[in-house]
Amino acid sequence: MRVGGLAVVAGIAVCLLVLRAWSIQVLHGPAYKSLATQQAFRTVDMIGPRGGIVDDKGRLLANTTGHVVVAVDTNALGVFDTHGWHASAHGLAVLRRFSSLVHAPVKTMIVKIQRSAIRSLT
Repeated sequence: MRVGGLAVVAGIAVCLLVLRAWSIQVLHGPAYKSLATQQAFRTVDMIGPRGGIVDDKGRLLANTTGHVVVAVDTNALGVFDTHGWHASAHGLAVLRRFSSLVHAPVKTMIVKIQRSAIRSLT
């Protein structure tokens, strides 16, 4: 009797779990897909550059310039050892492709990454 009652309770629990999983997958699936798609991308509004600073006669005193900045995940492109950061084979391939886009030598990018990578060995 106890084993049968426990089996019934376990069966009901499994049925409820299966029903809930079906509800999430089938009934609410499109809503969750839409929410996941919205969270996968984000839009960042960037402010425009300021205008130049001029004197009372309209002569330019100071101007603004923009710079493109690229962030690098050093762990994805290479490894750290006792001598610092070194690019892996995959990292070199990625840097070569990026080099062709930005028209900068791979060696220059590697040196800049090595100089900017600060790693505590303690």
